[in-house]
Amino acid sequence: MDPVEIVITSIDKYLTDKIEQPKRRGPKGYDLVLKLRLLVYGVLKGLYYTRELERHLKKYPNVLKRLGFDSIPHRTTIDRWKKIVG
Repeated sequence: MDPVEIVITSIDKYLTDKIEQPKRRGPKGYDLVLKLRLLVYGVLKGLYYTRELERHLKKYPNVLKRLGFDSIPHRTTIDRWKKIVG
């Protein structure tokens, strides 16, 4: 099983029904499930640095689509997500 399938099945199976999107004003932003998918995928692939992850996603756009993204989030956005998660 490849890392994308592991991420999608584990997060969708175990976390999707437990995650609530925070209520907020302004632009919708990225779904929390998508954020988790991307960060977990990065860890499984050993892509700990934001720029590495960004380069990987540019090189393999099919992975990005399979994770549920239409385009690559900006590296500062990904970095912000990483800081929130810890």
